Amino acid sequence: MSWSLEGGKDALSRSTLHLRLAGEFSLVCQRCLTPMPFRLEADSTLTLFTNEVRLESACEDDDTLDAVMADPAFDVLALIEDEVLLGLPMAPRHAHCEADIRPAGSGKPNPFAALAALKRKPE
Repeated sequence: MSWSLEGGKDALSRSTLHLRLAGEFSLVCQRCLTPMPFRLEADSTLTLFTNEVRLESACEDDDTLDAVMADPAFDVLALIEDEVLLGLPMAPRHAHCEADIRPAGSGKPNPFAALAALKRKPE
């Protein structure tokens, strides 16, 4: 995986961080349970704030704004990890999976049918 982080200013002269990352991951397909490659590319800009009230106000004014609190001990690796986790699919699946999936009612007996028969039996 490769990444780059670059500081800058936005149109309102607020400090920003521009994060780019790219990498190949091996995920498990949730249909057939076999490994599948996944290419992740992310490009995001985060606006930094030192005041929580200003951060909340800015986010209310612009719902597309990605903002974080600027902390002297800012953890860049945690930021990268968060971006990777947000970019991964929740349930990865092959586009055309060859999984042996049987539709409901595929000829398999219903386990509750035996119970229904017992319930109807006279004593």
